[in-house]
Amino acid sequence: MDSITSLPGLQGGAGVGLVSSAISSREQEFTLEVLPGGLIVRRPGACGGDNFNLDASKRGNVRGFSAKSRRRCVDRLMRVDWQGLASSKQAKQARAYFVTLTYPDIDLGGFDVWKGHLDVFLKRLERAFPVEGVFWKLEPQPQRTQESGRFVPHYHVLVAFSGPVDKRVFRRWLSQAWFEIVGSNDPKHLKAGTQAAVVWGKPGRLMAYLSKYIGKEFESTQEITGRVWGERGKLPDGQAQACVLTEAQAVEVMRRLRAWGKRSRYLRSVGRRNNLYYVTEGARAGPLGFIAFGVGAWILQGLDANLYQV
Repeated sequence: MDSITSLPGLQGGAGVGLVSSAISSREQEFTLEVLPGGLIVRRPGACGGDNFNLDASKRGNVRGFSAKSRRRCVDRLMRVDWQGLASSKQAKQARAYFVTLTYPDIDLGGFDVWKGHLDVFLKRLERAFPVEGVFWKLEPQPQRTQESGRFVPHYHVLVAFSGPVDKRVFRRWLSQAWFEIVGSNDPKHLKAGTQAAVVWGKPGRLMAYLSKYIGKEFESTQEITGRVWGERGKLPDGQAQACVLTEAQAVEVMRRLRAWGKRSRYLRSVGRRNNLYYVTEGARAGPLGFIAFGVGAWILQGLDANLYQV
């Protein structure tokens, strides 16, 4: 599944421009990266900082999942070697799994407790299997049966092993280990508290899937959450290339993506409004750049753009 979305961290709505062909009267330069997960185009200095540095501001106490944090999260996943990790959909053994860890709808504490559960889980996982790297994301949901304003979380976890791991063995271990760590004593939680799916498909499809399950930004007004995503160990990186585009070249890339998007059944429309390129289908956009999942260096053919390894 190939898809286009704006850079996470950009505010706006469907129909807002991805990039303007007349942003200013002087020539602009754009940074383009070709990554395993697709394409990233950025306009340096659009935030008032150098080289599109959205991370330059000093960080205080973390109270949720900000737009900037989401951008960093997607950026990291775009660099993963998805072709090396993916298996067939029906594989009985796989090198990587998408894991979901859920809680029963009861009060089991707050963010500190949930982070402690995750830490214990990851340590058990590393003792039981040859883990190469883990990416995790905490996703809170409003608690249904308790007081208003509280959350019941679940975790989305990408687990990469150094070699194939049997799917049935891993699923049995997963459900028992998480049940014991949470300590809910609920037989239903033992049966349905975890899921593990083989990582399969093309990089564009995988990134579109992950972008959806990373979730929306949220803010906790009652307590400090700490980080709500992270990496343990090191997920394998794929090949990354980059180049600098003139404004004219960047606009041509937008035009090609516009034509490509119209042929994609995953995008309802790609068009132009007030000299701005935009997409619909729930995509957000802004003046800083965009991400196109599943797009490779072929988009630069004939543009005289010099790619270099990064």
